[in-house]
Amino acid sequence: GEALLTLKGSLLASRKESEARRRDEENRSWSAHGLAKFSKLFREAEDDLHELSRELIRELVEYTEADVGALFITKGADMERPVLQMTGSFAFDGELSGNQSFEFGEGLVGRAALEKDLLYITELPPGFMKIRSGLGEDVPSSLLLVPVILDSNVLGVIELASLGDIPAFQAGFIQQLADALASTIAKVKANQKNRELFEQSRKQAEELSSQELVFKQRLEKLQKEIDRLKNTP
Repeated sequence: GEALLTLKGSLLASRKESEARRRDEENRSWSAHGLAKFSKLFREAEDDLHELSRELIRELVEYTEADVGALFITKGADMERPVLQMTGSFAFDGELSGNQSFEFGEGLVGRAALEKDLLYITELPPGFMKIRSGLGEDVPSSLLLVPVILDSNVLGVIELASLGDIPAFQAGFIQQLADALASTIAKVKANQKNRELFEQSRKQAEELSSQELVFKQRLEKLQKEIDRLKNTP
């Protein structure tokens, strides 16, 4: 009898280990597929951060089966008090969710940016956020905030809220996604800056050309006047 009980216990333990390995493999496969999916989105990103943000958050909420999502991107990073501005959201009700911009350290979004670390919260402050659905309104049971960091600089914060739990493997996936997003944001901002500099140089060249034309016309007019005076008896 003891041998049978021991064998039964071993079989149960083996089954649990097998199920755990299967779940781990499924989670790794899910994360790898997600990274490939979003890498394609990042490669195709144009010079519009708002469009990138909207598309990213929509895809991310659907892929993780969360209920609400938003992306905040840092504005004025070179200033004394940079601001995290919402640039994209999905199912985000402005009337119920509060602010759309935060300073570093302000609110949970600002706290994630200031601490430069992931925040996972299951006890949200009263009235923090409500999720609307066809069945009415409900308070999310979990909130995940992941800072987007490149070279120790916070470029933004990803925010996801769910009526259920957000699994640890999904949080890990979003952290990896945030690393890839940081490089993309830096690239898009650099492209925007280069385009602005090019446009500024083009305008300056046009202004210089216009000034040269005016100067040439004045010079020609002056030369004609000099010639006229020379020919005057």
